[in-house]
Amino acid sequence: MKKNDLEMNYRLNFCDKKIHKQLAKKILFQCPVKYGETLCLFCLPVTSIIKTLSECLPIKIFNLCALLSVILLALQWSILMSSSRADDKMSFPVDGSVSVSLPSTLNGGSGEFSVARVSASTSFKSEFFTVKISARRDMFSWFNNHSLPFGNRRSSPWDALNRIGIGIRHTGVIEDKWGYFASLDTSASFEKEIDGSLGLSATAGAIWKPTEEWSFRLGAGVVWHLVRSYPVPVIGITYRSTAVKGLDAALGFPYSHVGYRINEWLGVRLTGEMDYGLYRLASDSAVRRKGYAEFVGYSTGLWMEMTPLDKFNIQLGCAWDFQGTVALYRENGEGQKQYARSGTPRFGANLKYEF
Repeated sequence: MKKNDLEMNYRLNFCDKKIHKQLAKKILFQCPVKYGETLCLFCLPVTSIIKTLSECLPIKIFNLCALLSVILLALQWSILMSSSRADDKMSFPVDGSVSVSLPSTLNGGSGEFSVARVSASTSFKSEFFTVKISARRDMFSWFNNHSLPFGNRRSSPWDALNRIGIGIRHTGVIEDKWGYFASLDTSASFEKEIDGSLGLSATAGAIWKPTEEWSFRLGAGVVWHLVRSYPVPVIGITYRSTAVKGLDAALGFPYSHVGYRINEWLGVRLTGEMDYGLYRLASDSAVRRKGYAEFVGYSTGLWMEMTPLDKFNIQLGCAWDFQGTVALYRENGEGQKQYARSGTPRFGANLKYEF
């Protein structure tokens, strides 16, 4: 049988484990990792996809498809490895959130805008792997357009900005109190067109867990984008009470929180985080054609947590968005112009259910 016939035979019979074993040594790609007698042959369709795309797609589109295929490969591999562990607990949390901010001014009074944010995510979580897919849409309301420091001062600079992302995280045990972590995330942040909006980040480091309640993380990472790339530190301290009621806290960057469970169904949480976004603007944008808008800010919030049902969590509260910045770039990442954004309150709600 020819090699192409073998690949087609595999695709038509991918559910048959006997076919897996028969073709393991004959098809182009074979994963070197084994789990008992099962080979990771789920990798085969991904490599075939990459090979086919490289022959028929423009290089920019191919690079994006190849990257997504690699992440899909990691997802397939993590699911297979997790399912190979009989004692590995798996869960599928789904959450959604909405928030609305009051108007904030630009450059001390040069126009105003408010943001209504809607986001959702779903995850596959096991003891050692987490794969997360997320989507977010920020809808802008503009006021006093004639006073804005950018745009044509007649229409809104942009109506909405979008973000979609997928990431994988892995933790492992080295010995009794020591472990490690690694992560890879990719996202696209854009107004209308998705090309030129890709961003990547990767982190890795060590975990020290002296007790059941305490854990410490230390590592480093890198963030890459067409406009800017930079290293990031990874540092965190986590405390979680083993009792139903009590304190839990995580101090780190870019997100920290301190919570207290009053009883099984009620708690409060104080949060602090950095809010960052770098978006590719539309090709016909009146602000920067094919340019970029960058948002940097910090916020702190107070939230009430309710658990009316097992594995179902509701958060209601408000946050204060401190003074931040809005920066604009040309398509090549040059010509930066930065504007100050005033602080403003934000109100929100979050729902989470874990299957």
